[in-house]
Amino acid sequence: GTSEKIDLKQMLRQLGARNIASILIEPGATLAASIMKEKLFNELTIFYGTLFFGGDARPSVGTLDLLSIKNTPRLSLKSVERIDGSDDVLVRFKHVDSPN
Repeated sequence: GTSEKIDLKQMLRQLGARNIASILIEPGATLAASIMKEKLFNELTIFYGTLFFGGDARPSVGTLDLLSIKNTPRLSLKSVERIDGSDDVLVRFKHVDSPN
């Protein structure tokens, strides 16, 4: 693979210029970390299943390179929803610094 990176802020600006105001991203750990580090999200939705893999699993978010807790993305609980017919849960958070 290549180490070429996409300018996420520029990509989102281009989408906005096309009147695209909302996108769903299902990222891997590296993209999720980039989005969180650059604070490029308004809402975070996490699906919790009933299986836990611990440290044997791949991380859902990569390294955030936080030097201080004050740099941690701040979230506010928006909703908790049990998925019909299962014990799985969908949790939605709003990014506190988000304008929406």
